[in-house]
Amino acid sequence: DMVNFTQDRTDTTIFGHRPKGIEDANVDWHYGLGFWRECPLMVWDNSCANQITISSPGAFGWNPWVDLDAGYYGLIAMDVPIFIDNGTVELEIILHPLIETALSKL
Repeated sequence: DMVNFTQDRTDTTIFGHRPKGIEDANVDWHYGLGFWRECPLMVWDNSCANQITISSPGAFGWNPWVDLDAGYYGLIAMDVPIFIDNGTVELEIILHPLIETALSKL
């Protein structure tokens, strides 16, 4: 069931580390079952809990995400060295509203 799969598993966790792109974007993403629960805000709140966008930015420039509320998915893939800030998180954050605007015009 999708509710259990996407459940926030870190609502009371203080993270010692988050991927660099997440930290640099000043967003408060929580962790689910093998993926990040995205939140566009600096502090997690109920609007984040009710909006379900999951992603898994990786060290190799691979960033898949699924926006369950808007009903689409995306993938950013870049050829970059391991463990550098490859910009995929920032690019995804920029693309979200552009994709939703384009989808609303279909």
